[in-house]
Amino acid sequence: AVRGNASGGEPSERHQAAEVSSQAAAVRGNASGSEPSERYHESEVVYQAAAVRNNASASEPPERRKEAEVSPQAAAVHGNDSEPGVSESHGVAAAATTSSPAPPKACQRPHADDEPGLFCWGVMYPSDAALVKSQLTGKAGMFACNDYAVISQKETLLGTDECGEDIRTWEVDLPEVRKGHYGVDAETSSWLNVPVFMPCWDAIIRSGKVWKHAFTVKLDPDAVFFPDRLADFLKPHAGKPIFTTDCRFWAGDQVGKLFGAIEVLSKQAVGAYSDHADTCKNGLPWQRWGEDMWMQKCMGKLEIPAVGMFDQVSDGSCPLGGNAPCSQNKIVFHPQKDAGQWWECWKQSAQPAQAQ
Repeated sequence: AVRGNASGGEPSERHQAAEVSSQAAAVRGNASGSEPSERYHESEVVYQAAAVRNNASASEPPERRKEAEVSPQAAAVHGNDSEPGVSESHGVAAAATTSSPAPPKACQRPHADDEPGLFCWGVMYPSDAALVKSQLTGKAGMFACNDYAVISQKETLLGTDECGEDIRTWEVDLPEVRKGHYGVDAETSSWLNVPVFMPCWDAIIRSGKVWKHAFTVKLDPDAVFFPDRLADFLKPHAGKPIFTTDCRFWAGDQVGKLFGAIEVLSKQAVGAYSDHADTCKNGLPWQRWGEDMWMQKCMGKLEIPAVGMFDQVSDGSCPLGGNAPCSQNKIVFHPQKDAGQWWECWKQSAQPAQAQ
């Protein structure tokens, strides 16, 4: 309609270019109008379109006619990306532009950046559910690690983390196993649970979480565990291929035994297992063992050195150092079977540490 007031008709291609330029001018009327200097050339097209909308003559210098035919699309694009903070006049009224607020920072768990990083995990059976849920509610034990996972036979909602996200168990098909009879049909009187933990280790490694942290820590649900103390103990061993042992049968034993309340593998040790899993799964006579003996034999087969933390773990199953009072400043107290016992032990040990 504006063009109808201008002198003379226009070829169809000029008419199309002018319509595009008019749209660009309308867009610029709602933008800040500010542009860096390199956009002057394209802005001439918008200037001419604005002049036409103000009933100016439809005649244009030849050089501007050429620009209008070549660059209407560029003008439309730049009309939508004006940058605040620079003011220029193009014959079009400019409105102030306000920048949108920055998106809120994503919530992060309190221990996500602790060093050295610990990825903690355990296996939960139905009888462990109340205990594990209470630990998540209190954000203690494995739930005070950098990251964590709980594996169970069926996916189960455990609660929410500090960011309000639902925490669910990872469902893994876990076989039924039996207890052994030491000296009769097994080398332990505990569960012959290697077939349970083989697929669990597979799931943990497949998740990729083990590569994001310096150490992977497998825990029994009934182990009262202080990750900050473990991290302090492990600092000198970060970046090295190691696993931990936590029980001695006699004082002169320098290597010790790996008892399953807590099993720590460095990222390098997990890598060795991942690369040679078949050696540990099919090259060892594990059928008479518990999973902790299997993992220690596996690490030995892969020539991963052990680091003993005998004085840092109190395990009631261990001949030396078991059943220490919870008031001591240790990494693990085991076993504490129900939530009441677990939290009472945790409080007794945490309070002296906090007083220091």
